[in-house]
Order: sequence, then C-alpha cells, then structure tokens
Amino acid sequence: MDEKALVIAIADEMERRQSRDNIKRTRELLEHYRIMRVFLSTAISEATQITEWQGLGLDEGDKLESVRAARARTVLMMEHIKSALTELHKQCQKSKELHKYRALVLKYMKGLSNEEICEKLECGKASPPRWQKQMITELSMLLFGVNDRL
Repeated sequence: MDEKALVIAIADEMERRQSRDNIKRTRELLEHYRIMRVFLSTAISEATQITEWQGLGLDEGDKLESVRAARARTVLMMEHIKSALTELHKQCQKSKELHKYRALVLKYMKGLSNEEICEKLECGKASPPRWQKQMITELSMLLFGVNDRL
C-alpha cells in the first residue's frame, strides 16, 4: 500500500469512528433525556431558590456557578435535541415512516419498554429496536452533522 492509499485508509477509519462515536453520543443523550428535563426543573443554582437560605449564611446574590453553567449547557443541548427531533419528525412524515419516529419517542421520551411499544404500534417484537436504531443514526446526523466523505 502506497503512502497516499494509507493516508486515505486512515482518514476513512477516523470518519467511521467519528460516526460511531456520534451515534453512541446520540443514544446516550436520548437515554438521559428525561433526567435532563428533571435537572432543568429541580437544579438549585441561586440562594433565593432555597426557602431557608437566610439561615445558611448565604447572601441573596450567592450563586452556584457550576450548576448555572451546567444548566445553561443542558438547556442548549435540550433545545438542539428538540430542533433535531422536529426535523426528524418532518422527514418521517414525508417518507411515511412516522411509526419509526413514534418508536423512538415512546422509548426515550416517554420511557416505554419495547414490549409496550409493540402493543401501542401493533408490530412485531424485533421492529421497535430496529426502527430506533435507524432513527438514532438519522438523529445523529442532525445533531452532529455528517462526515465530509459521505
């Protein structure tokens, strides 16, 4: 293998790894979606959010900067996920594959098991995981972009 072919092979492998990493990150974001929503509604980042803050030796302006920063990052990611899901929904409507989108939403946003999804969508046992995998791959592209060589 000459040097040019080696460089191309290495670049191709790096792109495949990046694509796998993006799919893994997308799956992890979806698996933690409901927890992130709870965090946004319950995270305490300012003294005034605590009913008894005055007895704790805190000033009214005291803030937990790390929690505020985490909340800001979480809000940005949640909005990015919502935007990508909206686009994925549109794509599924056009291609008449809303059942695949619903399988994804029921699993990750609603927390249903694949067995419950089978009942709701009236489909076979293997279908929801297969559809979810496909939707995660497409969502990954919407969240993180596509590789230059695709």
